Amino acid sequence: MAKGSGDGGQVAAPLPPGGHHHGLLPELPTIRNPEARRVTISLKLSDLKFDAHATDKFLRLVGDLYDKDTDLVTFVTDRCPQKKQNYDYALYLLTACYHESFVTEPWEATKSEADMEVYLFERNQSKLSAEEILNWNAKEGAPKVVPSKSFADCVEQLINEGENEYNLGKYKEEVKKMLNIA
Repeated sequence: MAKGSGDGGQVAAPLPPGGHHHGLLPELPTIRNPEARRVTISLKLSDLKFDAHATDKFLRLVGDLYDKDTDLVTFVTDRCPQKKQNYDYALYLLTACYHESFVTEPWEATKSEADMEVYLFERNQSKLSAEEILNWNAKEGAPKVVPSKSFADCVEQLINEGENEYNLGKYKEEVKKMLNIA
């Protein structure tokens, strides 16, 4: 077990990642074999045990190294003169990003809606607006009506994936269902 969470708990270290290097090339710094020192380490993001905050922070830390289509994070290193050094450096980068993902800095608590990587219905103004609409003419003391889970999922999908014919049609149907307009 490796330490890494800000709350003092234990965080399981990730499984050994898959690595790739060119084995028969000499490790000398030469123009002829630029691949000689290059090491590539890839692993699936889903193999790492993250909560929502850690996933968001890890994706921000690795940036373009993450391929959303294949769910792979790929570290490519060729800075050091030896292949072994580059492999160690790639593992260091992976380990540093992994453990830093679990640390919550004080400024992270003040992130606004615009700073979020993914739109979450529960944390945004749209939830409050939908609740106000649903409870607009309710009597005082009556139980509060909340938007359905399917409506929340639909709004999240619309914002996260963008406006397309399918998402807009689904949103239209969910709004009709929520307002009992059929």
